[in-house]
Amino acid sequence: LADGQPCRVRHTNDSGASRLARVAMRYGLPLSREPSTVCRRLAMALDPYRRTRRRLLLAPTTLTLLLFMVLPMLLMGWMSLLAPDTYGGVRWKEWSLDAYVQFLYERDLDDSLTLNSDYLQIFGRSFLLAGFATVVTLLIGFPTALYIALKEEKTRQRLILLISIPFWTNLLVRTYAWMLLLRNGGLIDSSLSALGLSQGALDVLYTPTAVAIGFVYSFLPFMVLPIYTSLEKMDWRLVEAAFDLGANPLAGPQTDASSVRRENDMQASNTLWRFRGVTPTAILAFVYLYLPIVVLVVLSFNANRIATLWTGFSFDWYLKVMDNDNILRATKNSLIIACGATVLATSFATMAALAMAGRRFRGQAFINAMLGLPLLVPEIVTAVASLLFFLALGLDLGLMTVLIAHTVFCIPLCLPAHPRPAGRAG
Repeated sequence: LADGQPCRVRHTNDSGASRLARVAMRYGLPLSREPSTVCRRLAMALDPYRRTRRRLLLAPTTLTLLLFMVLPMLLMGWMSLLAPDTYGGVRWKEWSLDAYVQFLYERDLDDSLTLNSDYLQIFGRSFLLAGFATVVTLLIGFPTALYIALKEEKTRQRLILLISIPFWTNLLVRTYAWMLLLRNGGLIDSSLSALGLSQGALDVLYTPTAVAIGFVYSFLPFMVLPIYTSLEKMDWRLVEAAFDLGANPLAGPQTDASSVRRENDMQASNTLWRFRGVTPTAILAFVYLYLPIVVLVVLSFNANRIATLWTGFSFDWYLKVMDNDNILRATKNSLIIACGATVLATSFATMAALAMAGRRFRGQAFINAMLGLPLLVPEIVTAVASLLFFLALGLDLGLMTVLIAHTVFCIPLCLPAHPRPAGRAG
């Protein structure tokens, strides 16, 4: 109770209720017919500063997201209802719905409105690709998260690190690597042709298929980490018992106990063998994440300017980078922003995770919704809203504003890394 953990008390017998009553009377608490009410009041008596501590722990995250995420979105929504100015900007005291009308209609030569379905088609394709990518990401991410959750503690830490390392590489660089892989004559096209699996060019680049591949690649770690956070807290002895009782009719009875190296992980290892396809899917996920990075690193040593045409091993491009002051300055600024955003986001997320551990509290749904907002809103929309907000405040655009924007985006990503202090239950 003093640690804010959930208090689960049931009226199983008179002796249990009487013990709870004696403890409540010791702290001068009014008795209630509902044990959970007594538990809450008893927890407050044992730790009267629990709410204050929770509010202080949530304050940095809440204030940061309210000030630099919610307010910019509200400002942009308000500006969308204002009339556009002649030379850019808006007229602050003149309301207008022209921006929303132009979304569905366009003005003809006689100034009449005609339906324009271009935007609707773009939104339709976007939602279709997003839905398809979400399903594929879930089909790959869930088995991968399950595979990680069923491993030993040290192995889990290494695998989580491997899932996180692609974040260290800029998304633009990884996208360029996929372009090299998917282009006609690229590694994938050449490999399929050499194996006799393709008779001509694939023509995948600049197609919806390539966009879906990029979506799945970009958001696969986002799918794995939250699912792993939930699976890691499960007691796999209960899952093993459920299997033995026939809870899953699709699971086979096979269990390879000889592969178990540690007695404490026997139930988890047996469960892993019951989930068919988990290990191959996890291997596929890691190959999928690291193939573009490995290819890009190898091609960076190519002496030829054309990346896909290998003419020899060379360090020339690295030497040219070291001689370019602009690139060195950009690298320095990137490291400053990365380190600062990492420290701030990790600190804020850790405090928020400690505050949200244990019993649910009033306002937790709002906190969860606000934490998910940076991930739900498209990055380009967040960038435009942040820019409008910074300009409205009169802030000079520079490293500080970029650091703030990165911190806001990284807080939800850091939160799943702190599910609870201890490891897997049981």
